[in-house]
Amino acid sequence: AGLRVTPLTLGDLEDFDPLDDAVVFGDEPLPVQILKPFCTEMKGQSYNLSEGPAELPACVAIFLMARGVAEARGRA
Repeated sequence: AGLRVTPLTLGDLEDFDPLDDAVVFGDEPLPVQILKPFCTEMKGQSYNLSEGPAELPACVAIFLMARGVAEARGRA
């Protein structure tokens, strides 16, 4: 899924945000093809994506590819 498995105690659960606290990959841009419209928020940034080519931070691109929302594409 592009996210780290993070052990939590019951007390940690309330403040845990997996799309911020469990992000493994960085912000280097990756070119992808968005296959269907998708909205998400990751690391405090909102993404409202439409079908077509996009360049996104690696953490977002990998998250979307793992969900079948995007495919990798070659760099121009």
